[in-house]
Amino acid sequence: MIDYSSITDLLLSDNYVDKTQYFERFWTFRYQTLTNCKGTGSSILLKTFACFLDEGVDKKDVFRSLAIGKDPCFIRHANSYRVLYLDFSSFDAKDFEHAKEYIWRIMSDAYKFFFSCFDPRSKYIYEFSVYS
Repeated sequence: MIDYSSITDLLLSDNYVDKTQYFERFWTFRYQTLTNCKGTGSSILLKTFACFLDEGVDKKDVFRSLAIGKDPCFIRHANSYRVLYLDFSSFDAKDFEHAKEYIWRIMSDAYKFFFSCFDPRSKYIYEFSVYS
């Protein structure tokens, strides 16, 4: 669901400021919610983290040269999880009914995308929500 090509391009650019050392703060939690973080770069951090975790892509070579590549958890976590990334940053409801429709559409799209992948015996599924 996330286009990781733009994240990969950013990680490989000379302008990228490496914040991957902060990934370790997420290991102890299965669910994460970040609130009121508009303008803090949190969406880039979370998309980078999703790219690092997502088993649907193989970006280990990109992360190996970053701070997380030197962390002992690298081998265990890199591209090893199913990631469900729910982005509500474009949420702009005019009323309650509009809000319900918006949330239903996002959840429905995510369900359709991941339907064939879900298995209750699978590894953890990291979930992120971003609220502006």
